Amino acid sequence: MKYICPLLLFLQSTHHVTTHASVINLVLEPKPRAALSGENIILNCLVPNGIGSGNYIFRFFRNEREIKQTSQSKWTIKKAKSSNRGMYWCELKRGDRRWVSPEVYISVTGGSLSIQADPPTVFEGDVLILTCRYKYNSWQKMFFKVEFYKDNSMIYSMQMTGRENLLRIKVNSSEHSGSYHCRAYSRQSRRVHVHVHEAFTKPTLRADTETQLFDGQQLKLVCLVEILDPTASLKYEFFKNGQTLNLSADHNHFIMEATRLDDSGIYLCEITTFNNEVKKLSNQVPVLVRQIAVSKPELVIRPGNKLMEGNKASLICAVSTGSTPITYVFYNVSNKELYREESNLTRITYEIGKINRSSEGNYSCSAANEATEPPRHSEFVAVSMIAPVAGALLTCNTNKTVISPRDRLVFHCQFKAGTAVHFDWYLNNQPLESTSDSYQINWDRSELIINSFQRGHGGRYHCVAINSGINERRFNATSNYIDITAAVQSPRTAITASVLSLLLIAALIALFIFKQRNKTQMNASSVSQSQGGTTGNTSQLVSEEPSGSPFQYAVVGAAQNNASGCDQHTYSIVQDPKSAEVDTKRATNLDYSEVTIKMASGTGNCDGASGRKRDIKKGPNDYCVTYATINHGKSAANLQGDHMKEEDDCDANVYENLPRVKEKQEGKA
Repeated sequence: MKYICPLLLFLQSTHHVTTHASVINLVLEPKPRAALSGENIILNCLVPNGIGSGNYIFRFFRNEREIKQTSQSKWTIKKAKSSNRGMYWCELKRGDRRWVSPEVYISVTGGSLSIQADPPTVFEGDVLILTCRYKYNSWQKMFFKVEFYKDNSMIYSMQMTGRENLLRIKVNSSEHSGSYHCRAYSRQSRRVHVHVHEAFTKPTLRADTETQLFDGQQLKLVCLVEILDPTASLKYEFFKNGQTLNLSADHNHFIMEATRLDDSGIYLCEITTFNNEVKKLSNQVPVLVRQIAVSKPELVIRPGNKLMEGNKASLICAVSTGSTPITYVFYNVSNKELYREESNLTRITYEIGKINRSSEGNYSCSAANEATEPPRHSEFVAVSMIAPVAGALLTCNTNKTVISPRDRLVFHCQFKAGTAVHFDWYLNNQPLESTSDSYQINWDRSELIINSFQRGHGGRYHCVAINSGINERRFNATSNYIDITAAVQSPRTAITASVLSLLLIAALIALFIFKQRNKTQMNASSVSQSQGGTTGNTSQLVSEEPSGSPFQYAVVGAAQNNASGCDQHTYSIVQDPKSAEVDTKRATNLDYSEVTIKMASGTGNCDGASGRKRDIKKGPNDYCVTYATINHGKSAANLQGDHMKEEDDCDANVYENLPRVKEKQEGKA
C-alpha cells in the first residue's frame, strides 16, 4: 500500500481538536484525549461566539451520564483510570436556551505507551495527527526511537524528542483508513482505528442533451456530486479528450450553445477542493456531433436591387442552418462563377465594383458542405442600374411655328442619357394633364399629339424628363422651348369662299350647256365676228393662251354695240381635269369665269359682267377682263408654303368682279 509522506513532524505538549459537525454549538476539547493511567485529563467546554456573556451552567457527560455540573467551562479528571475512558460531551444552559457539544472519545491506557488519532472523524483532505505518548525519565529520551505503524507495517520512525511525539499525515483518500499504533523501546501502544470519510463522492458526468447531435445544436453537461464534508468548498473543471475546456469554477454545469463538428470527443469533469488537496474525476461521456446539410441560401443586394451608375454594391449570401465549413459561390448575370470561398460563417459578402450597364441582370449564389450534395442555389435577384437623366430635347413633326387650323402636330421628348425616364409636358409653363379632348399623350408620355390644331393650342411648349435614384432622389432635365402660333385668317375669306363655290357651280352648268350646243354656238360666234369686223382680234385673244393650256374656252354670248364701237365676247374658262398634274405646279388651283371685252380704237365704254361702265383710254388691242372666282382649290400643302398675313396686304383669294385694265405696252406682242 502506498502512503503519503508526512508533511510535518514535531512534538507539542497540547493540541486542539477540530470537528466536522454541520452546526456546532459547543466544542469539548480534552487534553490529552489518549491518556495514560494516572495522568490528569482537562476537559474544556469552549463557548462559541454569539452566545453572549452571563451566568452559565456547564454540565459534563460520559456515556450518557452526567458526571459534573459547574459554572466553569473547564473541569479536570485527576489521575485518570481505565474506568474513565468513554464518550464525553458538554452542555451549556442559559435560561431556557441549551447548547450541546459533539461527543469526543477519551481513552485511558494502562502501561507506559499510548497512541491518539486526531481528528476523531477524518475526511479526505484533512491532516491526520498521530500522537505517541510515553512515560520516561529524562535521560532515556536520548536512547529511544519512536516508530509508527499502520496495519502492522511501519510507516515512519523518529528519534524521541519528548513525552509526546506527533506524526502528521496528509489524508487524500480512503487509503489512509486502517489500524495505527506506535512502538518505543520494545513497548507497543494499543491500536487505534482510523476511518477516512470522503469529503465528496466521486462525481458523475451527465448530459442533459443528446450526446449524438447535429452541428449547431446545444450540448449541456452537468457534473453531479454528493458533498459529505460540510466544510468542504469545491470547484469544477471540464475536459474534452484530456484538454481543459474552462478554468475552474464553482458551478457544476458546462453549456455549449452551438456545437461544431470538432466538438466531438470524450468528455469528463474533475472536482477539486479549493486547497487542491482532493481531486476526483468523473466517468467519461462520449459526444458525437454530426454534420447537417445547409439550408437554401438567400442572396441579398446592398444597398438595394436598384443601383446608381458608378456606385458600389455588396452581394450577401447567407444560410440559416448548415454545418461548417461551407463553400459559397457567387454567380453573375451570365451564370458564370464570380467568386468562391470556404468559410466557417453562415454568411459571406462579395463586393461589386462600379455599376454600369453590363452589371444589370440576375445574380445568384450557392452553398454546400460535406453533407450537401449537390450544392443548394438561391433564388435569382435582378439588379438594375439607375442613370440620372440628362440632355432633354423637344422636337416637332413640322419646322413651322405658324400653324394653320386643323393641322396635325406631334411633339416628341427625347433624352441623351438616363434610365426609367418618364416625361411631364408644359404649355406656357403650365403642366398638361395626361388626357384631354384637344390633345393626347401616348402611353410612355414621350409624345404630345394635337390632331386638329386650333387657335387655343398656340403658345410655348416644353417637356421635362424625370427619373428617380436611390432613396427617392429625383433627377430631371428640362428641354428646349418651341413657340407655336396660329395662322391669321381675314373675316372676308369665309364669305369669298362661299361665293366662289356658287360661281363654280354656275361654270359647270355653263360647260354642260356648251357641250350640248357646241356646233350652234361656234356658228353664231363666226357670224358675230364677221359682222363686227373683229374676227382677227378675237383669234388673237384666244391664241394668247399657250399650246397645251389647262383651260378650255367656251363662248357664252356675244354682243355688238355699234354706237360705242365695242365688240363684247364672253368666255367661260373651265379647268381641264386631264391637266391636273400640270396644275400641281401652280400656286393656286382656281377655276375662273372670264368675261372678255374687246375694245375698239378710241375712247369708249366697256361694260363689265357686273353691268358697271368705266371710261377707258382705248388702244387698238386693249381689252377689259372681269374675273369671278368659281372655286378656291388651294391645297393644304400649298397653304403651308404660304406665309401670308393680312397685315402684309397679301390675300390668297381672287375677288369677284375685280376690273383690271391692261394698257398697251410698246415692244410687246
